Amino acid sequence: MSWNLLKISKKQNRETLKKKLTRIGDNIGIALFDSAIPFVPMGSLLQTLDDSIVCISDYLFYRKLEKFLFPLDSNEVTDVEIENFFKSLGKDNKKITEYLIGLLNNAESGDKTLIMGFIYKAAVKKQISHLEMLRLCSFIDRCFITDLRKLPLFRTPTEGNSIEAMNFINLGLINTYVGGIWKNDDTVTLNQTGLKLLQILNSEHWFGES
Repeated sequence: MSWNLLKISKKQNRETLKKKLTRIGDNIGIALFDSAIPFVPMGSLLQTLDDSIVCISDYLFYRKLEKFLFPLDSNEVTDVEIENFFKSLGKDNKKITEYLIGLLNNAESGDKTLIMGFIYKAAVKKQISHLEMLRLCSFIDRCFITDLRKLPLFRTPTEGNSIEAMNFINLGLINTYVGGIWKNDDTVTLNQTGLKLLQILNSEHWFGES
């Protein structure tokens, strides 16, 4: 399958994707109760945006993709900014797109792909580099969402023996080994990468959600 993340990121195509997903979702709902309607493999919704009934796993992936693109619906993001971002990737465009799609496909929930979308938006707005985007999205792929809710606690020195602290250390959001020396402190704080993720999530008011 050939992916064009630039194309699907643009406003008009995001709107088309939403409408198509609604219709496909309705078709899947009908098919679940009507064995006469076959499930057929999807060629490429991103390329054709057709009305074929797809298998549920494909449909769920595109729902995650929709979540990923949702932050771009903000008036702060323009199609010109999206185009400029992809131009800045140069020859790495295809490799970076494939990596992102792999992370989206691997994510077990739309909650994670939404956060990846926040990170993607920050990269489009030039608040972070494309390498920081990939790194942070990789962290989200491996984290527990419930732990991530505790991230603001580690802006200041916090007890380092909690499960959340150990997970953030393993993800690379907290440093315990600096300059060849193990830190022996009872408390830990976010490193620059962790603070950057916290800043992105705060800017999207993610911690204020119920």
